[in-house]
Amino acid sequence: MLGMFETNNAVFSTTLFELFWSGQFQDAFVFFNKATEAVHKTKWWSISDLGNAFVSAVVSKNDIDAIFQYYPLPLEPWELPLVVRHQRLKEASDNKHVPGLLAQPKYINKALFAAAIGLEKGGKHFVETGTYCGTSCYLLAKCFETVTTIEAQPYLHESAQLLYQRAKLDNVTARLGNSAEVMAALNFNAPAESLVFFLDAHYSFGPTSQAFGTCPLITELHILFNRFNGATVIVDDMRCMTGQDGYPTINQILDIIPQGYVGVIQYDQLVLTKSSL
Repeated sequence: MLGMFETNNAVFSTTLFELFWSGQFQDAFVFFNKATEAVHKTKWWSISDLGNAFVSAVVSKNDIDAIFQYYPLPLEPWELPLVVRHQRLKEASDNKHVPGLLAQPKYINKALFAAAIGLEKGGKHFVETGTYCGTSCYLLAKCFETVTTIEAQPYLHESAQLLYQRAKLDNVTARLGNSAEVMAALNFNAPAESLVFFLDAHYSFGPTSQAFGTCPLITELHILFNRFNGATVIVDDMRCMTGQDGYPTINQILDIIPQGYVGVIQYDQLVLTKSSL
């Protein structure tokens, strides 16, 4: 299980990623099925590799089971902290890794890191904006009572739906549309303190969408804090928040945060939790 979040075959991963991001979905599917002998022998899959290959299978109308057979089982709640700890230890022992508040983690899966924080805070319902390949919510399905993911790109949304249906994950809901509008319509029969929001809906080139703007974060935060004040909030990719190319500035983000929240930046993520004081 722990090997699912990294790969020993960098050439394989890079080639698959480049085919996927350039829209060569049929080529990506064929490459995955023909060029993975070494990975088959070691079982050292990257979950990102599987996600890229699965979406490629859906878009190119190939057999999704050819990819799905390699997916691991979703994480159990007790496994999630162990996976995060394992990846932290690997990162700490890597002499080439340069730590920093906005540095990209080499081993840690960012969505799993966010989910682990949410569980520590008593989270029971996980909401993600920016589904991408759907792997994060797939892995986290058993860790929360409900999991919701929102995607603006139609074929990424369709792929995620097929992934969750194939895995029979009835508590995971994939929604298509403007993340801010979908969040405004969400309802939970639960206190805000039991909600965890992972905000990652922004344009990242490749197959990601700009249908509703480059980065809807400011609108998302206004809606979130108005409706779910008290929830745990993790804002991903803080390195992008420069005020350029459609992204807000860090100060614009901080100005929205209501009184009573404490913010910490770790692994390029702003973690916002309600203070107990």
